[in-house]
Amino acid sequence: CRLDQVRLEGVWPAAGQILKDLPVGIGIKGGVARKLLKRLLGAVPEADVSFDIDIVVMVHGSSEEPSSRTIRDCLVGKRLGPLELMAKDIEVMSKGELKEYFLSRDITMNELLLLKSGPGDWLFFYSEDAENDLKQGVIRPCIHCHRSTMDVMWFCDEQGAPVAHPRRVDRCIIRYLKGHGNQYAFSEATWRYYRTNKLTRIDLFKILKVFHDDDVKYKQTVDHLLDIQLMTKEDIPKQGANALWGELLYELNLKISKYGKRLQLTELSVDEVEQWLGRRMAQVEAESIAKQCKATRTGYIESEETTMSLGLLRLCSEVESYIENGTTFTDWYVFSPTVLPEQTDSGLESQECIFIRKEDELFQEPISIQPDTGAEETTALLSRDTQWSSNQII
Repeated sequence: CRLDQVRLEGVWPAAGQILKDLPVGIGIKGGVARKLLKRLLGAVPEADVSFDIDIVVMVHGSSEEPSSRTIRDCLVGKRLGPLELMAKDIEVMSKGELKEYFLSRDITMNELLLLKSGPGDWLFFYSEDAENDLKQGVIRPCIHCHRSTMDVMWFCDEQGAPVAHPRRVDRCIIRYLKGHGNQYAFSEATWRYYRTNKLTRIDLFKILKVFHDDDVKYKQTVDHLLDIQLMTKEDIPKQGANALWGELLYELNLKISKYGKRLQLTELSVDEVEQWLGRRMAQVEAESIAKQCKATRTGYIESEETTMSLGLLRLCSEVESYIENGTTFTDWYVFSPTVLPEQTDSGLESQECIFIRKEDELFQEPISIQPDTGAEETTALLSRDTQWSSNQII
C-alpha cells in the first residue's frame, strides 16, 4: 500500500524523526517496520523498549554504481532519529533481488518492507502471512524455500520430513522471548527433532547472548528453554544457570582460538560484515553440495523449487511495478569520494565519502563534489542552497 509521512507518524509518533531522516530509495525491514505494521493493522503493539533499525538500500545492480561495501561504509554512523546505523544493519540489494527477499525472511512476521519512494512518500509491502501472523501473534518460520543464497531455511530429517534449520529456530525463540508474538507455529517434525536432539551449545550461545546482560530476562530464557524441552537440566552446571553463560563463552572461545582468533562481542566493522557475507554464501553452497553427496545414500535430496516457482506465492502488482520502474537510492544520490593525504597501513590513500542528492529544487543539473574539492570550496558549494537538509547530505 502507499502511505504518506503524516499517516505513519500518526500511528507511531516515536518513529517520526527516524522516517524523516531516512534517505529516499532505502527501505526499513525487521523491527521498526513490524512495529509500524502492527499499529496500522490494529494488532497488539510491541512495547517501545530499546530497539535498533535494519535497512535495505535499493540499487539497480549496475556495474556503474558504487559497490555494496562503498555504500555501507558511507552510511555507517548516520543517525536516523535517536538511532545510529551500524554496519550489520545495512543490506544493499538490487531491485531484481526483491523477489528473493520475500522468500528468505526468517519468520513470516518479517515478510515486509517499508520503502521510502520519495520525500514523504512510502510503499509498504507485506505478505498475507505477515498480516495474519502479526494479528494473531504467531511466530512461524518462513516456508517458501529450502535455502536462499545467504541461508539454509529447512533441512530434511532421516525420514525425509522438513525440519526448520537451527538458525530459524533460534530466531523464533528470540522473537518469542522479546515479546514479538505469543505462540510458536513449528511443524510436528521440527518439534520432534529438537526435543530429541536438543539445541547445540552454539545455538544456546546465540539465544542467551541476546539476554546475557539482563538478569531477569536471562533467567526467563533458561526457564523457557527447559519448559519447551529444547535443553535439559544436565546442560546447566552445578553452580547454576549463570555458570552456563561462562561455560559457553569458554567453549566457543576455545574453538575459535584454534584458528588464531578470539571470541568478541563487539559490533562488526564494514570490512568484517563484507567478509562475513562472503563466508556465509560459501557455507550455504557447501552445505548444498554436502547434501547432494548424501543423497546417494539416502535416496532423496531437498528440492530447489520455491513457493514462487510453484505458483504458490505471487507478488502484488505494486511490487512488480517497483521492480520495473521504482526509484532507488542511487537514482537520488551520487557517490563522491574525498581523498585524504594521510596513508593507510596498506599504502593506499584513505578516503572519506559522502552521498549528495543529485537534483535540488534550485538546480536542474546534478550536484557533485569532486575528489579535489577542498573543505572551503565544499562548504561554499553547499551553502549556495539554503534548502539543503540532513536528508540530502549523508
